[in-house]
Order: sequence, then structure tokens, then C-alpha cells
Amino acid sequence: MYAQEIIVENYMQALLKAALLLGDLHPSEPIRRIVISGFCHSDHLRILHSKCTIICEPKIVPPKIESDCLSDSSSEYLILYPLSCCKWKP
Repeated sequence: MYAQEIIVENYMQALLKAALLLGDLHPSEPIRRIVISGFCHSDHLRILHSKCTIICEPKIVPPKIESDCLSDSSSEYLILYPLSCCKWKP
């Protein structure tokens, strides 16, 4: 399993994108985890600064969703936005 990367312009857009992903009533596959991180480039490396992690928690969701969260076909998302120190443009 690999995380699908999505790059947005700022933290608020990252939160909105996470909400839209979680609010999709007919996703192609269930979501296991969403990580929101700021990033900066340093010497050809991308340094991530994690701000928020959303995990599908089987203990607090209905049984149908619980089985979806545990399936092998679930997906993970990494939503990135540039930090103010970064000169990167999307």
C-alpha cells in the first residue's frame, strides 16, 4: 500500500481536501488514513512537518465501515502544502 500525494496551496486547502475525501459517499476504495503535512525543500530533499493525521478508527464507526477500514484495498493520502520558508509554487 502506498500513500497518494496531493499538493495544495495552504493548510486550509489541505483540511478542505481531507474533508472532501472523507465526505465522498461512493469512494473507489475506503480510506485508511490521511496525513496533512507542510513541506520545505532543503538541499534537494523535501522535509515534511506533519500537522494532522486522520485515521479510520474501527471502534467508533458503524460495522459496515469497520470492515471497509480493515480491507487490504483501502487507501492512504498524503496532503502536502508548502511552508512559508519554501519558495515552491504549485
